[in-house]
Amino acid sequence: MIFFVVAGAFLSFSSQVRHFMRLSYDRDDFMLKSSVAAIELKEVPNIYEQLRDFNISNDTIIRSLKRERIKAEKKIAHATELNLTHQKSQLHLYKISVHDQMHSYEAYDIDLQ
Repeated sequence: MIFFVVAGAFLSFSSQVRHFMRLSYDRDDFMLKSSVAAIELKEVPNIYEQLRDFNISNDTIIRSLKRERIKAEKKIAHATELNLTHQKSQLHLYKISVHDQMHSYEAYDIDLQ
């Protein structure tokens, strides 16, 4: 009886560890793919269209990138959001929001002129 209780607890723990590892992998995968969307900021339906200029020839990679529907938008942000000041330069601060159905993040772009 003790063996079955310990085995059941181990299987439950193992299942939860696999679930959290998968969530971590998915988040890392999103961050890598979304960096393309954040840098390019093109209005296209998927990540493959963002990378079309790279002439990717691997069909498996192309299919994977075509499934990714990650959106990015760049808006003017207020300097008070990050509390930034700069002397003798005009500061332009932009907030870049990147998201898909499951994940999101925000980044800032600073342009000094």
